[in-house]
Amino acid sequence: MSEFSWDDMQTDDDAVPQFDLTPEVPEASHSNQSAQSAVRSSKQVQEEQANVQPVQFMPFDEPGMEGGKGDNLDLLMDVPLPVMVELGRTTMLVKDIMSVGPGSIIELDKAAGENVDILINGRLIARGEVVVIEENFGVRIVEFVKAPEKAVQ
Repeated sequence: MSEFSWDDMQTDDDAVPQFDLTPEVPEASHSNQSAQSAVRSSKQVQEEQANVQPVQFMPFDEPGMEGGKGDNLDLLMDVPLPVMVELGRTTMLVKDIMSVGPGSIIELDKAAGENVDILINGRLIARGEVVVIEENFGVRIVEFVKAPEKAVQ
C-alpha cells in the first residue's frame, strides 16, 4: 500500500470553484438616483413628518351588523362552565389523610347553617344556603359577591 498525501495531488484551476463576490452595479443613469433615494441623512429623516394616526377598531355592537346588541352575548350562552358549591375547607396532615376510610368524619371550617360558597369556573361568585329539593340537595343564592376577583376564599 502506498502512502498518499494531498500535497501530491495536482488540480486544474477549473476544478476549484471560483466565486465573484463583487456587488452588482446598476446602470450608470439609475445608480446616482437610486443611491440618493435609498440613503437619507439623519437630518432628512428628522425633517420628515410621520403620518401617525390612532387605530380605529370596529365596534362590536354596530347597528349595521346582523341581529343587534344581544347577538354578541348570545355567542357565549351555550358555553358550559363548572359550578361548584363548597361546604367548607380544612387542612390535614398526611398521616391523618392516610388513616381516612369509610365512616371517617372530616371537620370543616364552617359552622352548621352557615352560608356555603358558590364558585363558577373556580371563582367565588355568590354565597347561598343549602336546601333539599325532593331527594336532592340544592343551593338558594343569598348574596352575590360584589367584587368576585377580590373575594377571599
